[in-house]
Amino acid sequence: MTTLLPTAEGRRAVYGRGALRRLCRAGRRFGVNVTLFSKVLAALDGSLTAEAALGFLPSVMEPQPANEVILFTAVESGADEDLTTAKTYLDRTAADLTEWWRRTGMPVPIIHTRAAPAQHGEPNRPPGKRRISNAVVDTAKAAQADLILLSSNGWAGLVAEVVLQLAETAVLLVRADDFHRVAPAKISRILVPLDGSELAEQALPCAAAVASRAGAREATVAHVRLPREGAASKIMRPTWDFRPFPRGEEGAYLTEAARRLEGAGMAVTTALRDGDPGPQVAAEALECGADLIVMASHGRSGNQTRPYGKVADDILHASPAPVLMLHTGE
Repeated sequence: MTTLLPTAEGRRAVYGRGALRRLCRAGRRFGVNVTLFSKVLAALDGSLTAEAALGFLPSVMEPQPANEVILFTAVESGADEDLTTAKTYLDRTAADLTEWWRRTGMPVPIIHTRAAPAQHGEPNRPPGKRRISNAVVDTAKAAQADLILLSSNGWAGLVAEVVLQLAETAVLLVRADDFHRVAPAKISRILVPLDGSELAEQALPCAAAVASRAGAREATVAHVRLPREGAASKIMRPTWDFRPFPRGEEGAYLTEAARRLEGAGMAVTTALRDGDPGPQVAAEALECGADLIVMASHGRSGNQTRPYGKVADDILHASPAPVLMLHTGE
């Protein structure tokens, strides 16, 4: 979840008392006046399960009528007739969404529709899932959207996976098999995984802002304690951050992090687990009954080709709850 700082000096800069001091300073500045998302691209494929993800929009968007939602679909064939059919579907969905949003009593955002052909890799062959994902990501970037919303059946959908790999903005993935109609998302408890880095802590104010919008009153702040480094670690680095907290300081760190959310009026519990971070975060989400996971992950660095790494992938595949992944650009 964080970039590697293998030296003892690097560890002290990120963890331990340094992390606690940073959290204490941030806690004094912390509040719920954090800007949520103002322009969201919702990727739809014509299915009810994909449309059901739209129910999360009011929970993650600022209640401003000037905000924008782009309903987007990528047409595999690229034929004019199919593009017209897709545009008709999107316009009908936009009208239904506008009426639904109006019934909630909240300001209705500006809703656009856009259908575009997925780029073909070879003549006379339909584009693969990756090209559909490219169309989603490219459209979001061109529109300067600050969030991509989409659903994925059990997180196994290749489109969702590739969007996560390519996206340079925040992504909200909703389990398609848990929602079958557009309804306001019921978010009571939010899980925030932290690895001790300042980057991961950027999820805390966002979680508080989402909680304020969605009416969530409970949160869990979790940290996964990683295995100790062995002799082989000098030549065999894992694909996820291998640095443990100084033993005994994890609890104090989590307590200070919890205070930041408590200051936003939430009842907060802490969780300390051991093992591989991705599966352990997913297990904690199941045990604590989280309705949403909010986390931040690293941006591109070095030879890395994906904005989100292995930990994020593991959580998305195993999580029982929707995941809001924040892209920090670092």
